[in-house]
Amino acid sequence: MNNLSKQQKAYAIVSLAVVVILAVITVWKKPDYHYKDTTDYAKLQAQSVSQQVAYDNYLASIQTDPVASEKLFKQIITRQDVADEVKAELNTDQPINPPVVDEKSLVITNNKGQAAVESYLTEAISPLVNFNQASKDLNSQLFGADASVPDSIKKLYTRAYNQLAAAPVPQEAVGAQKSLMSAYLSYGQLLDLSKSYASGGASEPWADLYQDYAAMNASFADFNQNFKSLTSKYKIAFVPIVPDTEYAGGKSSKNYFVFIPEAKAFLGGMSITIDDIPRTISDAIQEGLVSSFSQFMDSFLDKMIQKIEDNYKIANFLYYSDALVNGQYADDYLNKYVSDSLDRQIV
Repeated sequence: MNNLSKQQKAYAIVSLAVVVILAVITVWKKPDYHYKDTTDYAKLQAQSVSQQVAYDNYLASIQTDPVASEKLFKQIITRQDVADEVKAELNTDQPINPPVVDEKSLVITNNKGQAAVESYLTEAISPLVNFNQASKDLNSQLFGADASVPDSIKKLYTRAYNQLAAAPVPQEAVGAQKSLMSAYLSYGQLLDLSKSYASGGASEPWADLYQDYAAMNASFADFNQNFKSLTSKYKIAFVPIVPDTEYAGGKSSKNYFVFIPEAKAFLGGMSITIDDIPRTISDAIQEGLVSSFSQFMDSFLDKMIQKIEDNYKIANFLYYSDALVNGQYADDYLNKYVSDSLDRQIV
């Protein structure tokens, strides 16, 4: 085993791929804000326990040897082997080029001061909150086989982006607006890529997926910095949100926003606190990225499993993968590098 070729080692990367992928993919560069996590972790944990019991029974029935299996995979695969393969598949060394928003395309006003900034935030943030609320379920199906999914999202997206682009922008908010529009332009490209993949036009879209992800990440990080600067300057605590009945499906604003935990009643309408804005304008997009990279991992694992079986004649690959992914390597990696709950769900 110690004399295995480098090429053979590369074929055995699957069991660690899920563990190391977060070294190059962190689905969101988190802003320095706090927000409520509404995930039902108790339900997820109960499902996980049930699945683990069933799988433990399966392992017992085939009489596997955990110690021998772990020793085998430590000999034929390393973390660096896995990281190199994942980076190569995604082309993580490619230049990242967020879409450039021409300042001439902005609706820049001469208005100044707190009132102008507050008005801008309502005009720019409202359509994005509406869009994310309306498209979250659809985004969780991106990069699947159904080409109608990205089409459906694109209709909602186009409406939201046009409303964002039309928002009156005071001069001091130009940086925030350009970054926000750039992030959503990258997301639009991701939707087109998902459509192409589902239609059979892009069978290996993963490097382009990484480009769109990284561009969005950079643009949202820039927006968050500008946003925090603006709201800190004027001590703005919340942003009033205007519901759009096109997204709400004819529901009243009260019924519509009850599904957004961060939304609070305000002067007959709804508002969202400043700390929660970064999440509520990207919540559905994060779901889309989780779905996208899950599809990448499915494709990646399918190819690698076949190569491992061909090269090592391993019939029960499921166990060997489990021996490390649910073992010490995974625990060590998660404890050291992954503190965010969303990223842990991806693993």
